[in-house]
Amino acid sequence: MKSHPSSRSAPKDAEMLLGGSLAGTPGAKPVPLRIMRKPVAVHSPWQGIVRDEEPRRSLLFKRKAIDGDANQYAPLVDNPELHRVNHFVGWGATLRVWSWEIAALAVSGIALMAIIITLRQFEDASIKWWKAPISINAAVAILSALFRGLLFIPISNGLGQLKWLSVSQINQRLVDMNIYDQASRGVWGSVVLLAKQFTSRRLSFIASIGAILGLIALITEPFSQAAVSIGSCERPFPHQAALPRANGYADAPHVGAGINELTSQMQFAALSGFYNPPKDLSDPINGLVTCPTGNCSFSNGDDSIYFETIDLGSSCKDISSKIKLTVDSFYPRSYLSGYANNITLTSLGKSSFDPRGTVLGFMSTPALGEIKEPWPDGPWKSTSLVSFQGMAGMLENGSLYPRAFDCSLRPCVRSLSATVVNGKYAEKEHSRQYLHYLASTRQFELALNCTRINGTWHTCKSSATETATHNMQATPWELQQDAHLTKANNTGRWYEPKCYYFVTLGVLLGFSRYLGSTFDSAFVTVEPGSIVSGAAWAKDLWKRGNMTMDSVNKFSTGLAASIGAEMRRGGSPYDFTNKVILEPASLEVSGDMVLIEPCITVQWKYLSFLAFLWAFTALFCGAIILAQHQSRLGAGTDWKTSILPLLFQAIHNGDGLSSNASYRDSDLQRRAEEVAVQLADSDGQWVLQRRSNSNHAFR
Repeated sequence: MKSHPSSRSAPKDAEMLLGGSLAGTPGAKPVPLRIMRKPVAVHSPWQGIVRDEEPRRSLLFKRKAIDGDANQYAPLVDNPELHRVNHFVGWGATLRVWSWEIAALAVSGIALMAIIITLRQFEDASIKWWKAPISINAAVAILSALFRGLLFIPISNGLGQLKWLSVSQINQRLVDMNIYDQASRGVWGSVVLLAKQFTSRRLSFIASIGAILGLIALITEPFSQAAVSIGSCERPFPHQAALPRANGYADAPHVGAGINELTSQMQFAALSGFYNPPKDLSDPINGLVTCPTGNCSFSNGDDSIYFETIDLGSSCKDISSKIKLTVDSFYPRSYLSGYANNITLTSLGKSSFDPRGTVLGFMSTPALGEIKEPWPDGPWKSTSLVSFQGMAGMLENGSLYPRAFDCSLRPCVRSLSATVVNGKYAEKEHSRQYLHYLASTRQFELALNCTRINGTWHTCKSSATETATHNMQATPWELQQDAHLTKANNTGRWYEPKCYYFVTLGVLLGFSRYLGSTFDSAFVTVEPGSIVSGAAWAKDLWKRGNMTMDSVNKFSTGLAASIGAEMRRGGSPYDFTNKVILEPASLEVSGDMVLIEPCITVQWKYLSFLAFLWAFTALFCGAIILAQHQSRLGAGTDWKTSILPLLFQAIHNGDGLSSNASYRDSDLQRRAEEVAVQLADSDGQWVLQRRSNSNHAFR
């Protein structure tokens, strides 16, 4: 093959830059190698597209002008012998050159889609549904590694091809070509390329994008792992949970003239309130809830009322101002003025108690008695089922001082929502309305305008006459003021049972008898030797004089909560006409059972990072393919990260690369199989010397 004149006129320094002649026999004197510039024929593939006398300069390689750029383009030579022969014509050839990169990009996209589809399929699914021999995290890690590894192929080869595309467009320093080459091979090269962009001699902008993508691709693993985790999921099972509620309580059997007795269950509930008071209002209900999984919901998922039920509330106040002092024989005594049944305690005076003697006493006042503290509610005079008063010596600065309190147990309607979490029942009270004592019927009642049943509002429409559905009569306050009111002339309106709440006379009598006897007989005394005697619950309340109004309130609230829970459990619809209890024994609130189990949770925001990385890599690859298609180098030239073009360019005497053809990397690889070289010292310079007998040339 003929040598080009341009090759023969190259300076000696340029000839020796990349090496010497590859001698055919060992020991042969090396011949200086020349770097052959590729001449471009006037009838190149750009003819008809580029109208000026210079080949196009790609926008991908714009940079700050430097000395020597004025002559960076070779003039077009009108020499028919040097017409460039392009064996690959059109987009099809370009895409074939980049087929492996496109395939790698496609497979990496498939790996990403496999991650997305897998996680979408098993999102919020129980971990028991994952049947693969490896965990889902391991599966995602494998797909993520495949995604990242395949993504490096178009990034690395794209940066490598930019090295050839840039030097085919403009003058490039060899150090810049080296930076391109390093960037295509690893992290450090990418960092150096990016650092170069902050100097006066910047490289291609698109190369910076490729370097950034290569660095970002290294950190995909944490994002893919953060996208999937094993958490807890709640599986609702509607109407599988239940708890007791009631509209009224009437269960107090009549045992004699004017005598009613509380049921055994109610007496046990009261004793529990005295001796083992609940920690909070929800505690007594905890054992009455049906919740197989230990996690249930009785709510609408928001802060609203879910159900209403009858219950027992408590209120206490300090009445120490009512303590009076009297002198009986030799002992001063303190008592409460204005109460029929009184408490009398031995006193040393108005300001202190004798530490020897009675230090705590109680008395009770039923609703049927003369109520000195009626606990009114609006115009209604009384809301108290049973009230009890107490007087005690409370320690202050080392001395016992007389203090008194009045507490009331008040039937009420509580508006609630509730949850069960890990077996612990908890109620949230939204509102409370007290039942009113009616002197004419001697019972407690309350009619509502609307009520909430299992989370659904129900409007309570009243009727002027009794009907099959409206058979509960409520007496308004105005009628209660009529001294001649009887059942016959009662014109109160009638309500549905679900809207009417009550406590009957028999229950009132039963509580008056049972609680009255309990409180009236409760005393705490201090005997010689500082021995405290009395009922266990009363001694615990007194706490050796450390009783406070807060502890009194806590005691009264616990007693009411324990009794109220039994009222809800044993609450009954009641036939006031025939005075019989109707079945069922109690009503129920229906709730949702919640099964909490380990499940697969997905954070999609982390996978969006991988999706954006893939999209920008595809754009980067597309930009390189477009630049390749428009390049002077030829659509079929795919040297990319290969160093063979530089090595073969250094070979003359039939082994150089002809500018009349386009060479694919596969051609260079095949030819390189026939050539062996060695780095040798020739006249003080390192040169590559041929060590094979092959002497084929590329055509």
